[in-house]
Amino acid sequence: MNMTNSFIRLSVISAIVQRYLPQITTLAQSTKPHIQKTAVEIISFTIKQGLTHPLECVPVLVALESSKDVTIASQVFALHTLLHIQRGNLVHCRFLETMNKVFDCHRRASGTSAFANGYLGNPTRSVLASWYTLLSEKRVWRLAFLKALIKSFSIDPQADNVDRRTIAFQQYLAEALLTLELKTEEEAMVLIESLNCSVGQSAYQTLQLLDGDPLKALLSLNAWREEGEHDGTDSCSVSSGFNSSIVLGIAFVLRDLLKEAYGISDQKLSKFEAGVEKGTGSKSSREKLISRSIGVKELAERFVLELERKVPGLDERLDKPERLQKQIQAFGDLVRYDSEVLEKDDHVEMPGDEEHSFSAEDDDIDEDGEGM
Repeated sequence: MNMTNSFIRLSVISAIVQRYLPQITTLAQSTKPHIQKTAVEIISFTIKQGLTHPLECVPVLVALESSKDVTIASQVFALHTLLHIQRGNLVHCRFLETMNKVFDCHRRASGTSAFANGYLGNPTRSVLASWYTLLSEKRVWRLAFLKALIKSFSIDPQADNVDRRTIAFQQYLAEALLTLELKTEEEAMVLIESLNCSVGQSAYQTLQLLDGDPLKALLSLNAWREEGEHDGTDSCSVSSGFNSSIVLGIAFVLRDLLKEAYGISDQKLSKFEAGVEKGTGSKSSREKLISRSIGVKELAERFVLELERKVPGLDERLDKPERLQKQIQAFGDLVRYDSEVLEKDDHVEMPGDEEHSFSAEDDDIDEDGEGM
């Protein structure tokens, strides 16, 4: 009888927690210490008692791991570590979905409706640093994590809803990945090659959309307005293409800075074949440690400067027709320059040196990070 009553009480508590968990996680990001502390204690109780699916709590844990309050950051990292140890296969999945929720947490905490930084200052550190520390335990987790996040840069400008929130998320994600401290050369290769694939699939489609007649009509009528204020499909297409070009421009900048920071040449990338490792040094290539040649603070500063130069569509100080024109020109230059580099590399004879190929895949890696 006592066991039955205990089970009923636990079921009731679980139902209450699950119903109010969204409000609890929001309160955990409160700027009022006593409210935040109480909410974190409830989350701690929820996790330790197993009152909800563990993945439901991960986004707020990741968000609070970068809290300025060292006590809170340590407490939630301990909870995240507990989930990692006890429920690793349940929480180390759905990475992109979780990352979107982490972004929303940081956006709410920043007090702005659209923007949040993907790194912290003094010292500069990725908001993903603590999460990645746990994932670093297994190669399969690390690679699935990187590939799943980069997939978000693969967009269809004619089908996907690429809005201002999407742009803000992709910039946030790029900052977080750029300032993340990778451990092995393979991780850097996977990250850069995945960016190449995502950009390559979308860049020309976006460029064609922006080069069409709708652009000329839109500019000549000076009809550029805020999204949703016009019903014309041509205008909507240009708006989608414009936003897509910004997202892809961010991907170009991220990729090029990663290549420079980790010393990954185009020649080495051209030897990279997803899912295939050649040569006798495959194991050593997986384990080869890597470090950045550029400090993380300088990388963050360079990223801002490169965005200003190569992605003018982010500059809201410009009036909208001018911003549109400058973004289309800059994006076209990025795509054409990238094509020229690739064509030159195709004609370069690859030296038979000590460099080995790397693998982007393991047979047991799911690119979406699902079902691990």
